[in-house]
Amino acid sequence: MNLAESTHEFELLLARGGLAAAIGWLNASVPHRYTAAYRIAAAQLHSVYVHDKRGELPPGNLSTVDLDRSFCQFAVQANGAIVADAASDPRLADISAASKVVAYCGVPIGAGDVDLFGTLCHFDSQARAVTDAQFALLEAAGQQLYPYLMAAGFPR
Repeated sequence: MNLAESTHEFELLLARGGLAAAIGWLNASVPHRYTAAYRIAAAQLHSVYVHDKRGELPPGNLSTVDLDRSFCQFAVQANGAIVADAASDPRLADISAASKVVAYCGVPIGAGDVDLFGTLCHFDSQARAVTDAQFALLEAAGQQLYPYLMAAGFPR
């Protein structure tokens, strides 16, 4: 499937099956264990939805995270971020989540200060890489999630 087809599939799943179906499908496209949508409020990330390949409950300590102590801050600052192995990334020396999250790939949901909702990300406790195509799909999905979340009544 090319990017346009994958983006369309994500959009259809979002419309027909909701957030869980779309994020579950997105997670199946990468090796990472988790795929999550986070809302940013009061300098914190609040979990909107987390999909786990194993079907287990996500770690409770990842349901609310300080933005400045998270990998997501880099996705917001740089309009996307990829960390294949936290141990080899000097930006993460002071990030408490780096002891639990080793691999991360994230993009903003929305844009700018006014329309920034949060982040959409893949993460894992093991080193993982993403391809350019997988990252492009995550970017496209992040753009599609913003209007969906606003229409569904999620607060900014």
